[in-house]
Amino acid sequence: MHPKLGEDGKNFDRHKAANKKWWLIPVCNRLDWYLYAFNLDKRDLLVLKSMYDHPFDELRKLVDEYVGKLIEDMLKIVIPLFDHKEIGFPSRYAQVPKQPNNDDCGMYVIKFMEEWNEDSNLIAY
Repeated sequence: MHPKLGEDGKNFDRHKAANKKWWLIPVCNRLDWYLYAFNLDKRDLLVLKSMYDHPFDELRKLVDEYVGKLIEDMLKIVIPLFDHKEIGFPSRYAQVPKQPNNDDCGMYVIKFMEEWNEDSNLIAY
C-alpha cells in the first residue's frame, strides 16, 4: 500500500510545510513562467508575473483557480483541521519588476525565489 501524500516525507513533508510562512510554487504554462506565493498565516495567494499584473486570458484565469484549489488540498494535508471547502484561494497579482522582453520570464522567477524572504510584504492588485 502506498502512503498518502505528506505521510512519507519523500515528496512533500507536511511537518516542514506547516512551519513555513510562505509556499513558493513556480509554474510554466505554454512556455511562460510565473511564481505563486501562498502565505499560510493570511491564507493569501499572490501571483508574481514579470509581464502582466492581471490574468491576461481565460486560460490564465482557469490556471490561477486550479492552483488555488491545489493549495487548498495541500493545506488540508498539512493542517488536518483546516476547513476544506474545495473552492480554492482567489489569487491576486503582486507588483513586481516587469521584464523588458518576451524571453526572460524564467530568469525573473528564479530571481523572485532567490531574493524571497519570510517577511516579504508585496503589494497586490
